[in-house]
Amino acid sequence: MISSIKNKFNSFINNDKDYPLLIGFLSGFYPLVFYYSNNFEILNSWQHFLFFSFSFLFIPTLFVLVIYKIFENVKELNPYKKHFLFVCIIELTAIYLCYAYYQGFRRIILSGLFVLAII
Repeated sequence: MISSIKNKFNSFINNDKDYPLLIGFLSGFYPLVFYYSNNFEILNSWQHFLFFSFSFLFIPTLFVLVIYKIFENVKELNPYKKHFLFVCIIELTAIYLCYAYYQGFRRIILSGLFVLAII
């Protein structure tokens, strides 16, 4: 049983397929959990949960998917798809963690660095 799970995990890690939806989801999931764990007293309604789920999960997932499709369809950018995903997971997670910490100026700087890294 455990060796089967281990083999599936190893085959997932070692394959060459790209997972832009997973990258977008993971870049917002940890900041969402962090934000809720530190502010649960004031964010305990379904409306807050849906708003922050949309903000932290849906928007970065959609963003990564759209930009990944652009990289996939433009012939000159196609070799850089994996680089884009690597930059996305680091930069988007940093941007959303800054959002969770309420540090607006750093969020602007990180957003600018993200655009510069993609270019």
